[in-house]
Amino acid sequence: MSTEETKSNLDKTSSKKKKTSLNKILKITVLILLLIVFIGAGIALGIAYSWISSAPPLDTEEVFNLNQTTYIVDEEGNVIDKLHANENRSIVSLDKIPKHLQNAFIAIEDKRFYKHNGIDIQRIIGSAIEDIKQRKLAHGGSTITQQLIKNVYLTRDKLWKRKVIEMYYAIQLERQFTKDQILEAYLNTIGLGGNNIAGVQEAALYYFGKDVSNLTLAESAVIAGITNLPSAYSPYLNYERSMQRKNLILSEMLKQNMISRAEYDEAIAQEIKLAKIEKEVETTYFADMVIKDVISAFQEKLGYSKEEAERKVFNGGLKIVSTIDTKIQNIMEDTFNNAQLFPKSTEDENGTLQPEAAMVIIDNNTGHIKAVMGGRSSKVRRGLNRATQSPRQPGSSIKPLAVYTPALDNGYTAATVIDDSPVTFGNYSPNNYSRNFNGLVTVREAIQSSLNVVAVKIVQDIGVQRSVEYLEKFGISTIVKTGSKTDLNLPALALGGMTKGIKPVELAAAYTVFPNKGVYTKPVSFTKVLDRHGNVILDNTPEKHRVISEQVAYMMVDIMKGVIKGGTGGNAALSNMPVAGKTGTTSDMKDAWFAGYTPYYTAVVWMGHDEPKAMNFTGGSYPAKLWKAVMQEVHKDLKRKEFEKPDGLVAVNICTESGKRPSELCALDPRGATIRSELFIKGTEPPVDSICDIHVIKDICTISNKLASEYCPIESVQSKVFTQRHEPLDPNRKMPADAIYEAPTAVCDIHKNYVPDINEHIDDNIIDDGTVNEDIDNIEFNGSSNSITE
Repeated sequence: MSTEETKSNLDKTSSKKKKTSLNKILKITVLILLLIVFIGAGIALGIAYSWISSAPPLDTEEVFNLNQTTYIVDEEGNVIDKLHANENRSIVSLDKIPKHLQNAFIAIEDKRFYKHNGIDIQRIIGSAIEDIKQRKLAHGGSTITQQLIKNVYLTRDKLWKRKVIEMYYAIQLERQFTKDQILEAYLNTIGLGGNNIAGVQEAALYYFGKDVSNLTLAESAVIAGITNLPSAYSPYLNYERSMQRKNLILSEMLKQNMISRAEYDEAIAQEIKLAKIEKEVETTYFADMVIKDVISAFQEKLGYSKEEAERKVFNGGLKIVSTIDTKIQNIMEDTFNNAQLFPKSTEDENGTLQPEAAMVIIDNNTGHIKAVMGGRSSKVRRGLNRATQSPRQPGSSIKPLAVYTPALDNGYTAATVIDDSPVTFGNYSPNNYSRNFNGLVTVREAIQSSLNVVAVKIVQDIGVQRSVEYLEKFGISTIVKTGSKTDLNLPALALGGMTKGIKPVELAAAYTVFPNKGVYTKPVSFTKVLDRHGNVILDNTPEKHRVISEQVAYMMVDIMKGVIKGGTGGNAALSNMPVAGKTGTTSDMKDAWFAGYTPYYTAVVWMGHDEPKAMNFTGGSYPAKLWKAVMQEVHKDLKRKEFEKPDGLVAVNICTESGKRPSELCALDPRGATIRSELFIKGTEPPVDSICDIHVIKDICTISNKLASEYCPIESVQSKVFTQRHEPLDPNRKMPADAIYEAPTAVCDIHKNYVPDINEHIDDNIIDDGTVNEDIDNIEFNGSSNSITE
């Protein structure tokens, strides 16, 4: 055998071996894959079986009990609002519903409705294939029977578990009821957008102003198209998309031989004329807030979709226990009707009075929202609630949260002195609202007078990140920390020039920390939701966490009381209850705030234009006056009580120019005494040996008003008390108001070669026996000139 033949045989043998090896690998791979599929299927079936076994029995009474009204009640059980299922749904029997309307729903929602047993396996497989192709869960496989279950018999479980149980219930339902019964129930419960429209009868009246029995084929197709996504296919909200959806349904009906070509052509050609929308039922801002909050809670806590949550709230026969105090709500609504409490107003193009206003009142201890106004009009339905939905720049009302609480919690005291004088950080030079500077002030004085420069200096010192941390602890959710424009800067955190702003309800909840002894409670508008059988399906106990100690909280209360007694918030003072709080006005005067609290309640008032524009008033004017008008009535019959003072606080006399213990010179300050009793957290008060080093005594030439030189005549020299900063003022910048009390640094240049008479005044200083009189009691304080005279 030749070498070439031998090589050829070897190649053939090698090729056969390779093929055999590949075949074995392929067989093993297929077996493994099949094993995985079978195991996976077995596990899935086991999980599904466990879900079905744990599901409660199907309550067919609930499925077919279509007339279910949800009630919103107060904590005593008094009804404050009804979500009328019977007003938004008119039950009609199947024989009153046109066949073409029935078929329109079947054609687009469940074309094998009359053939399957509750679930459509063919549709499920088709939807799964489409989902795999599109790599997302985009196609639903629910039958009409499943949708009926989902509409009125929702469970609290997450998506996959609920889907399995939904299929199980659908099969059960089909065994107990006829197809016509199921279709009738479905057509009377399906959500169809608009004013909580449920069922085809109300939809016919709402969209076309006619009874369902009088709908044309084209109109029926329009209504059937809405159910897929009411927000997208409502002819009132998106006419063009609604018409496209109508045409698709008519096309499906033609394909499925439900209509003839002539009927199709006529329906396609028909002009769709909508009825005039009736005005929606109005309710108070409070009830509207509760509705939104419950829908959100169903989504976040129970895993419902938005559409499912809305159907459950409006049609589920629920009892929602709200936190409202109807007496307080009525007081607020009545007060908002008093035009004298608002600046001169004009109506905008929508007929809304501008500037607008919002107010919210929260119980300090519980976090329960007791009353709310989201605008000057007292009625609304699913409209804008400015108190809970609209963040606006808070101005100086942010200072207690982002500046002074972090400061007191990190080494500052109420007596810490900061120099309210010009300063520049990078290219930013803060200014006060008055455009003037006060000079040396304590933290207490800075809050009372709402000094911007001091707030900026403190945030610069404690750090932007720490300021943000405290805002987040206070429950502020609108801080912008990423992107091209953030709130991680001095103007945003120290002065409230935030990118988005703060919602009034969040500001109010944050301020409750002070009267609530340092504990933050997340605000709630409802406490629980019960189903129609009285079972609690949602508990809404407020979340709580400690932000600061009781001592720091009380220090802030004590300091902010000064804002009312002698600061920018004087218009908010109540005659029968102590008040503490803070004003806020943005630099461009587009937003004005007053946030204040009593031992009982915390309330926030905001005023401004919906489209921000400059106003001519501050937070200490109209907002504070409105706050007082409401809260005076709220507290009228309440027992007066003081803010509770915790242990661990001490009072110590300090000098307000140094923040230290006073020296003998402090009482001789030219402005009058700078000594006052200040409150401290025990251990933070100045030590006994920490004595004021700001007040100094200097010899001054009364002719030049400069430091006396050795040449100044003795009769022109006086000893005076001044302040002397550790960091001298910059003579090239605007001087603060207290600069006139600062010790001069220049020496008299008027008297230059003066030689005093050696015998001058010698008789006043030499005693008969020739000794010098060393009695220092002859130094006398001149009250009129505040100088020490020999």
